[in-house]
Amino acid sequence: MTHEDVFLLTLQKQNERFKASDNIVLLTFDDNYLDQSVNLILSIAHHHPQDVSYICVCPPLKQENIDTLMRIPHGVQLRCYEFQAEFNTGRWSTCAVLRLFCPWLLEEEIHRLVYMDSDIQCSGSIQPLFDMTVPCIAMAGEVSGNVSRARQETYRAEFPTQVYCNSGVVVFNLDYLRKNHTFEEFYNELSAMLGTYYYLDQDFLNRFFMGRIAYLNPCQYNFQAYELLGSEMYQKALRDCRLIHFSVGKPWKYQSRLPLIKLYLKHSYHPAMIRKVKKVYWQRIAYSPIAFARRLLSPIKQAIINRT
Repeated sequence: MTHEDVFLLTLQKQNERFKASDNIVLLTFDDNYLDQSVNLILSIAHHHPQDVSYICVCPPLKQENIDTLMRIPHGVQLRCYEFQAEFNTGRWSTCAVLRLFCPWLLEEEIHRLVYMDSDIQCSGSIQPLFDMTVPCIAMAGEVSGNVSRARQETYRAEFPTQVYCNSGVVVFNLDYLRKNHTFEEFYNELSAMLGTYYYLDQDFLNRFFMGRIAYLNPCQYNFQAYELLGSEMYQKALRDCRLIHFSVGKPWKYQSRLPLIKLYLKHSYHPAMIRKVKKVYWQRIAYSPIAFARRLLSPIKQAIINRT
């Protein structure tokens, strides 16, 4: 079995600025995350205006979104795939599966790359990620409270000497993976795990590469934006971090906390995304006094109910 038996390449397009010899950042997203992905690209380019190109491995996109990607003033290659064979991804998106098969979906001339989730923003130079020697893959240890204690304890019980990692940022040594593993091996392992593990690609990478993962500094290269919020350590962490991961409390959603929205805006450069997040910001500002009043009156209301 090869990747061509499972994935059908429906579109490959790149702008004239794309260079396979550049440092490569991989993104996987669908139409719903187009603006977030462009915003991430522009935030990286702000700190790396040259020598970085971006490969976007996606399901089929709308033409307007394809045009937006090709207009980015930095090197971009877009590769759109559809499943050619029946492949039940369960509750997981095509994007979560595509990123795992990047060693075989991309050309042999791409030797290594840095993958990032689209809800990340760059706040400084990430050159060490491009320069580091990675025998296999590299990820940052999971420090997010979003992963339940029971989930981490389950992993530690099975692999007591390993650090459970977050897959928001992954450095892939593609040459190693192609040499030591086949597409069919990955496909069979992933198929066996579907429906069994909650964090699909994250669990897969932690389990499959157990004992071969190089560790990134989570406070620098995968800082969970909501962790430490309100503590004395928060500002220090922000000064040191280079990649901020908005894994919980998406700044473009109304439910997000104001500090996270402001932090995301600070490192945003895509006009469409800035407009979207500013709209949410002002909605939250307008709602805050009402929410405060409701919290203040809630005990009084409850007391009245109890008396009646």
